[in-house]
Amino acid sequence: MGHGGRKLSPIAFVVLGLAGLYLVFYRFRSSDKSNDDWSLGRHSFQSKLAGVDESKGYSPVKNETLGFHKIYCISLESRDDKRDAMVLVSSASGIQIDFWNAIKGSDIADKALPANWDRKAYSDEALGCLRSHMNVLRDVIQNRHQSALVIEDDTSWDVSLKQQLMAFAKGVRYVTDSEGSITPLSPYGSNWDMLWLGHCGSKTHPGKLKAFVMEEGPSVPGPHRRVKYGDAPDMSSYSKHTRIVYAAGGGTCTYAYAVSFRGAQRILKHLTAAKGPVDWELGEMCGRNDFKCITPYPPLISEYKAVGSKSKDSDIEHFPSEYRERGFAFNLVFDARLNLDKLLNRQTNFESQWPEDLT
Repeated sequence: MGHGGRKLSPIAFVVLGLAGLYLVFYRFRSSDKSNDDWSLGRHSFQSKLAGVDESKGYSPVKNETLGFHKIYCISLESRDDKRDAMVLVSSASGIQIDFWNAIKGSDIADKALPANWDRKAYSDEALGCLRSHMNVLRDVIQNRHQSALVIEDDTSWDVSLKQQLMAFAKGVRYVTDSEGSITPLSPYGSNWDMLWLGHCGSKTHPGKLKAFVMEEGPSVPGPHRRVKYGDAPDMSSYSKHTRIVYAAGGGTCTYAYAVSFRGAQRILKHLTAAKGPVDWELGEMCGRNDFKCITPYPPLISEYKAVGSKSKDSDIEHFPSEYRERGFAFNLVFDARLNLDKLLNRQTNFESQWPEDLT
């Protein structure tokens, strides 16, 4: 993966005492030697970003919909427990979500099935998940939203998500060759179909090797902390606290993804003939040369496993009813749900899932 070019100024990360603050500094490298120095720092969750040229259209990332027109959260209407948790963590993070009622596959008439769907091959839960995502995409198109973020109701993110997305937006523009756009359709540029922000595995596109490198600091989980259920890019040449932005050639899990209006149209058209689970179908789309699918690794949004019975984790898969004593999130260091009390109390001494990694 090409990522050469001159190094930018060193990164500093400071963790102060319980009454202090922690700072996350980013630096970026790309395969383009002409890239300019660009860095940002954070010293509290709601602090103003430093070093960002907002005249270039990045500032909407800081709004309540993260620079997208709308954020859809797919959730069964019956899962009040998950909705309570999502409302709390999103509101504490300065994010506005709109719930979208998921449907059950058993309620879908045979006549309404995607053209290639075989009920015997996959569960009704997988079918319901697919149709729920299709319904969201249809709503994006019907309402002519220029972009939308789709998340599932068991997701979480780092307490510095908005700062991370500011960096990601810079990366998307670089990877999609839209850095020079003066009035982009979104802070992420105007030349993408899908941004796969939350996945559990993603591979690089063999024909699109351009990458944007973010040496982010301890908010990136170390290699031994990363959990994946599919492919992942080769990160062996990077430092342990590096995140990259690249064109995906496939992926698994639909924790979170954004679509442009054009992307929503193209994906919905593809899914009308789906023959497998929605993440498999999205992965197939990303593998095409004419579909612009950009993703970060490690992912920025991930799955959260809540305290309580493990049987409550999923409405698609079935798990044993063992009791989980402590919640956790995959691939997130300063997880927002685990720091919810601190966010609600406007504290800034956030806790890492793995404090031993900070020493």
